[in-house]
Amino acid sequence: MKRTHKIVMGVTALAMAFSACALTACSGNNEPDGTIDGNYNVATAEEVNTALREVNQETLLGDITAEDYKLGIDFSSKLNFSMLTENQSTTYAMNADYKMLAAAGESGLSYKGAGSLSMNGNNTVDGKTTTAETALNLWQDDATAYVAMTMNSSDNEKEQSMKMKFDANELLSEFIPSGGADVTVPTLPEDIEIPDNVTIPDVSALDLLTVLNTLNEMGATTSLDTTSGIKLKISVNQDVVNNLIAQMMGATTDQITELITFTKCILDFYVAIDSNGTLSAASIVADLETTANIPTSTTATSATTVKLNGYLYFAVDANVNPEVPASLKTDITYIDMTDMISQVIGGMIGGGSMIG
Repeated sequence: MKRTHKIVMGVTALAMAFSACALTACSGNNEPDGTIDGNYNVATAEEVNTALREVNQETLLGDITAEDYKLGIDFSSKLNFSMLTENQSTTYAMNADYKMLAAAGESGLSYKGAGSLSMNGNNTVDGKTTTAETALNLWQDDATAYVAMTMNSSDNEKEQSMKMKFDANELLSEFIPSGGADVTVPTLPEDIEIPDNVTIPDVSALDLLTVLNTLNEMGATTSLDTTSGIKLKISVNQDVVNNLIAQMMGATTDQITELITFTKCILDFYVAIDSNGTLSAASIVADLETTANIPTSTTATSATTVKLNGYLYFAVDANVNPEVPASLKTDITYIDMTDMISQVIGGMIGGGSMIG
């Protein structure tokens, strides 16, 4: 199980590296929209639970005890976002990709990864438009992540650039328990007050069957394809979203629908497990357009329209081969930001680690 823990740590380190750079990523699918094709049929929560009961979670990522074990992950993402208010409009477009390979060796698992992100956007306020472009390259050499970023803005004539590195495992050690009697469950800081009308759900006893039953009751559709392995698709519509918001806000669905109107609401979650019982792919595909009418006084409201479309997808592929420049280890232009990032994240969650 030690190797399992290291795999989880390594994969989570990769995810944290992306988060630290405001990167959302996925794909590897040949489909341009991130969907996972299949012969799906509508299924009950019990049917899904029966199918997944046959999956051995210990081998979901392959035989981790094998001497030649490899875990490759191929991420990609394409997202478009826009927000429109009475006097302001904002749009962003993002493309990202990342490949990571974990391989067993004499001293345990080694990691390497490489990827990139490009993002451009514009913001118009009272008729004045500003533009911004960001380009980012990211590499992973075992636990160390390297980030090279350039930024251009119409507000700044000079291109801004930054090079930094950080130890992802060191950051993770503050938030992920390593096991033992001294581990406590993460909790919200004591100084965070939750409004009386907001309900924080208790997820400690949730299982997949309970979640699927709840989503189905709210109007979601669960579909299965078991012709070769297992493919699961959960489709969420506006009724589900309104129900979830209403439950969190302690309101009725009628009250929520008076405030929020959907022109489009397509949100599909996919998971694919091959015939050997190993995870092969997962994705989220979204096409959303909603308008929120926020009361600004007893007689007036302010409308905000938000659009989001694109996908987040990853495929498991042991043949990925990320290329990490050998010069990174000795490149003194990369500033070590491990301590600074740790302090920033610690301050955001209440001045310290979430793990007691």
